[in-house]
Amino acid sequence: MSTIGGAIGVAVAYVFALVIAANTPVPMNVPISAVIIALTVSTAVGVFFGLYPASKAANLNPIEALRQEV
Repeated sequence: MSTIGGAIGVAVAYVFALVIAANTPVPMNVPISAVIIALTVSTAVGVFFGLYPASKAANLNPIEALRQEV
């Protein structure tokens, strides 16, 4: 399901960019390397901040974790 949502998001962004580019005198030129770097960094940050806390939580004893919760 997320693949379909991603494809829809890309299509909407592409159409939006075409509409903006057709209605502005400012040229839009984004190098593909900038897009790839941005996607790589944002993916790495998302994976790190998703997996790191999850792995720490998985190693906790559930009873002790609930006992320390305030």
